[in-house]
Amino acid sequence: MKTYNLSIFKGDLLGGITAGIIGLPLCLAFGATSGIGPAAGLYGGIILGILAAAFGGTPTQISAPTGPMTVVAALIIAGEIKYYGSLEAAYGAIAFTFVLAGLFQILLGVLRLGKYINYLPYPVISGFMSGIGVIVITMQLPTFFGVESLGKNAVGNIIHIADYIGGADWHAVLIASITLFISFVVPRFTKAIPGTLVAIIGGTLASLVLGFNIKTIGEIPAIIPDLKFDDMFGLDVTRITHMILPALSLGALGMIDSLLTSVIADKITKTKHNSNKELVGQGIGNIASALLGGIPGAGTTVVTVTNTKTGAKTRMSGIIQGLFLAFILFVGGQFASQIPYAVLAGLLINIGVNIVDHTLFKDFKIIPKSDLIIVLTVFILTVTWSLLYATAIGFVVASIFFMKKMADTIDEYSQGSKIDLISKKLINLFNDAKEFKKDVYIKQLNGPIFFGFANRVGDSVKTLPGIKTLILDMKNVPHIDQTGMYSLRDAIDDLAVQNIEVYLTGMNDEIDGMLRGIHVVPKVVAEENVFEDLETCVLWIHDKKDPRLHDEHQGIHIPSAITPNDDGKNDSWQIRGIEKYKNCYVKIYDDEQGLVYESEGYEVPWDGTKNGKHLPPGKYSYYITLINGKIVEYEGEVVLVR
Repeated sequence: MKTYNLSIFKGDLLGGITAGIIGLPLCLAFGATSGIGPAAGLYGGIILGILAAAFGGTPTQISAPTGPMTVVAALIIAGEIKYYGSLEAAYGAIAFTFVLAGLFQILLGVLRLGKYINYLPYPVISGFMSGIGVIVITMQLPTFFGVESLGKNAVGNIIHIADYIGGADWHAVLIASITLFISFVVPRFTKAIPGTLVAIIGGTLASLVLGFNIKTIGEIPAIIPDLKFDDMFGLDVTRITHMILPALSLGALGMIDSLLTSVIADKITKTKHNSNKELVGQGIGNIASALLGGIPGAGTTVVTVTNTKTGAKTRMSGIIQGLFLAFILFVGGQFASQIPYAVLAGLLINIGVNIVDHTLFKDFKIIPKSDLIIVLTVFILTVTWSLLYATAIGFVVASIFFMKKMADTIDEYSQGSKIDLISKKLINLFNDAKEFKKDVYIKQLNGPIFFGFANRVGDSVKTLPGIKTLILDMKNVPHIDQTGMYSLRDAIDDLAVQNIEVYLTGMNDEIDGMLRGIHVVPKVVAEENVFEDLETCVLWIHDKKDPRLHDEHQGIHIPSAITPNDDGKNDSWQIRGIEKYKNCYVKIYDDEQGLVYESEGYEVPWDGTKNGKHLPPGKYSYYITLINGKIVEYEGEVVLVR
């Protein structure tokens, strides 16, 4: 690990201060939106920013109140205020819920579940974030028009927009519009100056210069907040049970929000964050923030990217960002008190627009329909119902579509007679190749046989075109689940009823053990019909017609060809059944090279080589002598295929 030095500190200092400048207006705005007040957003930015950086697992991540977290927090706050009658009376329940959310995040980290964020599909994230963006925008409509809110949620505010326009304070509308305009325009011209900072200063100065009498933030206490332990004592136990689900929702959202930002930070810094440690740091920060009067937050993407690109290298930058916000609290509180709520509304509408996934509109025509369905499902549920349920349902829908796609893909690559080149060469060597292909159906299965694909396996082998023998090649099947196992068993049972002989090839140890466990082998598929590879199985089926297999030495397999496996090195010409003969001699000759293989006792099968060198493809003569009370001799040709 590189030693911390002055150069690294300079980068952290510049990055932390720049992050603090950008984060200041966001903290104030999110605090105002939460329902507790701008100061709560600033407290959250300070406390969470410092502790999450100190204990987290992403060196350059900046943590503070974010749009998604504030939306959920605002819903929790509004619900508790409605129940208790006032913010003062409800604060203990609110703080307790935030503390539970932090504890839940710590638990996720301790259980090492952070890595599973990578399994959240992009369409779910896209629909969720776009829904959050719309909620942030619609929550600002009353403040933008300078009126009291008439809607309880995003849909309610949209329904009442005509009422808001009719009763609008046009001074508030003008200031909010100026702020919104500046926040959109400044980034188009320069990245050197944070657009949010210019917007909040410009909107506030416009209000002061024009002398508008509109509602402002008011005084922010330049003090360290008192611990809220007392507010959390005496809570009704039955009420606490109602806080668990909102806390889980908030904690899960914080996990998603933070770890997605961590992934983005990794891409910029070319490093790897510790997701479980990050969750613990976020949990500690959110617990402390709740106890000191702040709102919860998470890793914030825009500020983290700015921090990293400004030169930050370590967690010290996050600590400096928090200390800078504390400095603003104690020194610049007087200016902050003059900021109109309309300015924050204009700023948050811009943030809401940026949260919406714009790539969705840009790539609308090329996005698969299944992904669009997922995006729209999550988006609609997020805006109209529940953020947590929207994500959960979206994940389920995405999983169903994924299984359907996987099943289609596996089905496409598991068509009958789509066999590898070696097997085709082998079959084409047979004098009766056309008849063999007519009687024997080879079906190669590719990919896992799971519950989404299992029924297709059964259906595809139940309706075969008048064949006598089916080979199921499973060398490319890494796994089979319980549903797939039973479906395969039922299909093989049905084939047995139709007098179709089934052969199994290429099974790994897991699948072989499972099929033996449910007695598919040897009860339905005979032991001699199970092969390690497809080529040996094909040879066995073809050569069963040899009349010598039906004499007193029935069970001896005299192969008609040898085929190499995929690596062309460790292949062997097998004589099935010969191992029961203690005395046997095998010799193989080539017309040009003479004796190429000799084995007494058949301990080492021929691998198509002579003195370690691969022999060329072609026909070779074999001689087999069995001694079992009397001498029995076989001779013929074997074809080497590569």
